Amino acid sequence: MPPLRDPILHSNWVWILGAFLLLIAVIWVAGMIVAYRRSQVRVPYQVRSLSQVHRVRYQRLIDEVSEGYRSGRLGVRETHLALAAIIRAASTERTGVNLEAATVSEARAKFPSWVLLADALTWCEDGAFPTEVEEQRVERGLELAQQVVLT
Repeated sequence: MPPLRDPILHSNWVWILGAFLLLIAVIWVAGMIVAYRRSQVRVPYQVRSLSQVHRVRYQRLIDEVSEGYRSGRLGVRETHLALAAIIRAASTERTGVNLEAATVSEARAKFPSWVLLADALTWCEDGAFPTEVEEQRVERGLELAQQVVLT
């Protein structure tokens, strides 16, 4: 039987490199944990208020639609569609959830505490106004749009 050879020892730089790589891995994991704990994770489906700039912009749009309806430039249908678009855009901006095409039941499920949203979206979905109550329905839409923007 042939004699065994002496084991080959690693040079010192291999141990230093291994310790350095291990240290980098530990620092990276610790950094990821710290970054995760400091992250500003927003609670989903939270209703925020609009900034003053956005509030003024939406109020100006509502005033333009109101003026157009009262002057006769916009009919009931055009006024309804414009107010529905404003209500949906403002509520999307306030919630951070796309409500441009959401139904009333979807909005109620996501925001049960914001009853005004469900009322406003119900108004948006009701597109057929009897001629005898057109004025009242448009006024109600203007009121709902202002409440969504201002509250």
